[in-house]
Amino acid sequence: MYKCKRTLTLFKSAVFLLVIGIIGGIFFVRGYVSSSIERVREQDYEIKVLKGERDFFQGRVAFFKDQIKSLVAGTIPDLNELLFDQVIEVNQNYVKNLVFSVSKKSDETRYEYQIVLHNQTPIVVQPRIKVLLFDRTGLQIGISDLKGIKDNVLIPGETRSLHAVFDISLENREPTYFLLMVQ
Repeated sequence: MYKCKRTLTLFKSAVFLLVIGIIGGIFFVRGYVSSSIERVREQDYEIKVLKGERDFFQGRVAFFKDQIKSLVAGTIPDLNELLFDQVIEVNQNYVKNLVFSVSKKSDETRYEYQIVLHNQTPIVVQPRIKVLLFDRTGLQIGISDLKGIKDNVLIPGETRSLHAVFDISLENREPTYFLLMVQ
């Protein structure tokens, strides 16, 4: 009987220690989870603040871009925004459309374009075409001149596509606008 009593006491002690351990584990997990939840709430708040700041500054950047664009457009009439790898419809003065593109090789960047010409007149024409490139501040940085090129002689009703590369005078500036001049 002594052994049974002792085993029972040991068993009760073990169960008691197990229950205390489980309760302690529950409090530990609860504390860990609540501190994790608090950290997540703080991070959510920081994210909301940062998103608000980002939205504010994106709005300011858009505002200043529009201001620069209107200032540049007011300085140089007929200036157009330069869009790469998109067909820009012109449909006037022998020019149907333009497509600008950028090619890169190592550290060299080339700006080029393809132009589609169409002669709707009853006479043979050789249009003089210049395309000027400008940076975001309105500074001319490049030019392409199709004047006098044999391939741009158009007979009545003819449509022709030409490809040209820009001569860039300021290598470290990126083109943002273009001006098409046709005579």
